[in-house]
Amino acid sequence: MMSKKVILSLCCMYCFVCLAQQKSVETDKNLFDITFDVQAVAVDKFSLTFALELAEGQYTISPFSEDGFYLPITISWLSPDVYFVPGGLEETPRSVYEFDMIIEKQVRFVKENTTYTQYFDWTPRGDTYMKCMVELLVEPSCIPYDVHFDLVSKNGEVSVNNITIIVSPEYKL
Repeated sequence: MMSKKVILSLCCMYCFVCLAQQKSVETDKNLFDITFDVQAVAVDKFSLTFALELAEGQYTISPFSEDGFYLPITISWLSPDVYFVPGGLEETPRSVYEFDMIIEKQVRFVKENTTYTQYFDWTPRGDTYMKCMVELLVEPSCIPYDVHFDLVSKNGEVSVNNITIIVSPEYKL
């Protein structure tokens, strides 16, 4: 009889811990907001701008950080016919190096609302789209997010559609 009570208590405690962790991840979805804009710069040349708004106390790692430890903001095209323009990523305002006591290295943390502009070449053929993704690690919660979106070319106009923010599948509770 006593062992059943102990097992029941342990199961209840386990469920409580799991629910608390799940609630934490759901709450963390509001730690940042991201908006997109795409502009034609020239024939088959574009700029994709995404503005990252962080909640108070939150920060992330600049794509220009060279620490090699933290997951920096990255953008990926999931299409073979898109080419990044060399040196074509801009960060405004520019992040600054800070010494990180954990890894004992300089890290470029992004601690304020920041806009990124990525220049790329793309020759859309008719009405088409391509899948894209921005990855970022939101600190201090240490949760990686994947922001999926589509670049859509329709009637000669390019736009961003279907923005979805998810906790990265690589994240383990």
